[in-house]
Amino acid sequence: MSLESSSTASTGPAVAQRRTVRDPIAIRALAHPLRLQLRDLLDVHGPLTAAEAARELGTSQGLASHHLRQLAKYGFVEPAPARNDRDRPWQITETSVSWLGAETEPDGAAAADLLEQVLAERALRHLHAWQRRRHQEPRWHDHSGLSQHLLYLTAEELAGITAAIEALLEPYARRRPAGGGATGGGATGGVPAGGVATGGVAAGGAVGSQPADSPEGALVVDLTVIGVPLPGPAGRG
Repeated sequence: MSLESSSTASTGPAVAQRRTVRDPIAIRALAHPLRLQLRDLLDVHGPLTAAEAARELGTSQGLASHHLRQLAKYGFVEPAPARNDRDRPWQITETSVSWLGAETEPDGAAAADLLEQVLAERALRHLHAWQRRRHQEPRWHDHSGLSQHLLYLTAEELAGITAAIEALLEPYARRRPAGGGATGGGATGGVPAGGVATGGVAAGGAVGSQPADSPEGALVVDLTVIGVPLPGPAGRG
């Protein structure tokens, strides 16, 4: 149950690695497609003003400014050091947001459900966009898209798989320094595990410049895993 984009910052301002959010109001504030896009944009590009973010996302400066202020109100972004007397840039405050344990708060489970739905819908949009253009990227064609497995697992086994996926992805996440490791490009964000998402469902080919320590030809990839137990009889034994 986490939203994670990278692990350590090698350029730009220092950024905390992980924040756990259980306040349902804050979780609902993040559960907005444009706010998630803005947060991703700041992660990929580093500090940006509302005007710069609006140009990248094709929206109005006023709308971008409003949603950045809402993200700041709940601690997901903050003002960055100004480059001059006129600019008011914003930066992310953490590289990973977890809502594990939100269900212990009143309305927390409903807020977490909403955020997970918004993230799943975003991953599906990334998949649809990739399907429209993947004929242009033959080297990615056979290794991206959707895969599904129906498995008999205990809760402990699913937790182990989730932890193994997160450990497998960790070295690759470190290629994306938080808050401006890339030198341009678009907005995407991984959604790694905690129980909700990471790995397994691969929608490849996102826009973005690669950090200096990534291999030639590397792109930002949305790698989302959704693991849910289906209704049915309990296991034998």
